[in-house]
Amino acid sequence: MTLIELYDNHKGFATGKFQHYLEIYDRYFVNFKNRPITIVEVGVGGGGSLQVWERYFNGHAKVYGIDATEKEYLHFDPAGPVKIVYGNQKNRDFWCEFLPRIEPIDIFIDDGGHLSEEQIVTFEEVFPYIANNGIYICEDVQTSYIPKEPYNGGPGKAGTFIEYC
Repeated sequence: MTLIELYDNHKGFATGKFQHYLEIYDRYFVNFKNRPITIVEVGVGGGGSLQVWERYFNGHAKVYGIDATEKEYLHFDPAGPVKIVYGNQKNRDFWCEFLPRIEPIDIFIDDGGHLSEEQIVTFEEVFPYIANNGIYICEDVQTSYIPKEPYNGGPGKAGTFIEYC
């Protein structure tokens, strides 16, 4: 089943991803199916994407969802493959504590706060923990071009995640 089909038929926790993301993800993530992997997603939202990752990878993935805000409604089996970790992605101490406790990351998705400062800190701290042939994704980089608060971006503006890249 494709990622789009899984999202379209999902009946669990709330989820939402742009369809064009799913088309691209399906193209690259299919190579990770049916083998043990570690996937980390920053920005849990409704929690549904964590369930979709578990199903997409046929139960072979350890799935970590990271969010700055505790989600009291999210309940996953503590012995299961999905774990929720609460921490602020722009806090380097959080990453220094979390990352050494998990396996190398095969797929990392930053769908967190969308602020350049958060995206930059996350990239700097996480990228060294990406497995060989792993994938690092930062969603919603268009915020680097938004001049209004809280993004303070713009084309060519220093300090944005796009200019950092």
